[in-house]
Amino acid sequence: DRGFYISFPGVITFANLDETVKVVPLDKMFSETDSPYAAPVPHRGKQNNPNYVKDVVSKIAELKGLEKEEIANQLTQNAENFFKI
Repeated sequence: DRGFYISFPGVITFANLDETVKVVPLDKMFSETDSPYAAPVPHRGKQNNPNYVKDVVSKIAELKGLEKEEIANQLTQNAENFFKI
C-alpha cells in the first residue's frame, strides 16, 4: 500500500518464505544474491556470486507459477524504473 519494493535474495531457495514471495506483487519486487553470503540452492556451501541470481529468479517463477523469462523481464523493468536507468 505504501509503494515499497521488496528484494529477495538466495535465502528464498532454502528458507520457508514461499508465502511472502507469493503475496508481494511482481511489479514491487527485486532479486539479489546477497553475495558473498547465503548462496542459493543448488550452490549452498559455496561462496555466493551475482551469477546465481538466476536461481533466485527461478524460485520466484516457481512460486508465482510464471515463466522465468517473464519474471526476469519484469524484475529488470522494476530496476530500470526504480533507478531511472
